[in-house]
Amino acid sequence: MTISENQNVSNSFRKVLNRHGYAFQYSSVRIADELFSKGSFNRWIFQASEFPVEIARRNKGTRIDFILRSSRYPIYLLFECKRANPSIKNWCFAKAPYVRRNRTEEQFFVETIKSNNGEVSSMGMILRSLNQNESFHIALEVKSSEKGDNDGKGTGEIEDAAGQVCYGLNGMVELFHNYPLVEQGKQVVLVPIILTTANIWTSSVDLGAADINNGELITPQIQLDSKQWVYFQYHQSPGLKNSFSNNISGRNEIESILDREYIRTIPIVTANAISDFLQYFDDDLYNLREVY
Repeated sequence: MTISENQNVSNSFRKVLNRHGYAFQYSSVRIADELFSKGSFNRWIFQASEFPVEIARRNKGTRIDFILRSSRYPIYLLFECKRANPSIKNWCFAKAPYVRRNRTEEQFFVETIKSNNGEVSSMGMILRSLNQNESFHIALEVKSSEKGDNDGKGTGEIEDAAGQVCYGLNGMVELFHNYPLVEQGKQVVLVPIILTTANIWTSSVDLGAADINNGELITPQIQLDSKQWVYFQYHQSPGLKNSFSNNISGRNEIESILDREYIRTIPIVTANAISDFLQYFDDDLYNLREVY
């Protein structure tokens, strides 16, 4: 192989590594690991990267990009790293004015696993309440002025990333059911997180205020605010759920089932804010409660 051919392969390999997000993924892991090892922040401990999981009834596996565990509480952060296509790297979020009946405040919905008398159970619970300006329900990619990847996806990156991280979440539920990882009488919390190179924008636009004749917003311009992270209230499909999702405790009404079984809160974090987020995300299990 000539020097020129070697250089061509080298350049192509570099581009492929970047496009597939490996450089982004492992740079993110290094930041998290160095925060812990340097002693500047001793909360989140690196556990594993590219961790394989599977939902048995789907007979299809996947991998979680990397996992961090709290040094103080049984809380696991499951990361999906998403290098956004540069041409649509503006991720914009809005609120849905109607989600469920009788909702007066937003909640942080998590997956939990509990061991009791040798039996392992899992269910959706509330970690804590959220501020109204933190949580969003609608997520769309918007064009940027940058050139896109030649083989990059046009739209749907947020949906793909949310579905992927929830698949990993439910695969982890099955792992905890199959291995004795939960101490007797203890409860584990799993939080899916998307780490992205996209720009995050939020809006308080009233989606219920549209011209009913043409279905378009009356507001001529939408005010956007730049954010380092948001809490995305994602409604995962039944096809993503784990094989043990047969919990029937609590109220079995449509709105309660939606919260308990399907809505999971996904923090979506910009890459340059991972250090700040890990230091800010300082939850415990004190406010953990069931969905009613």
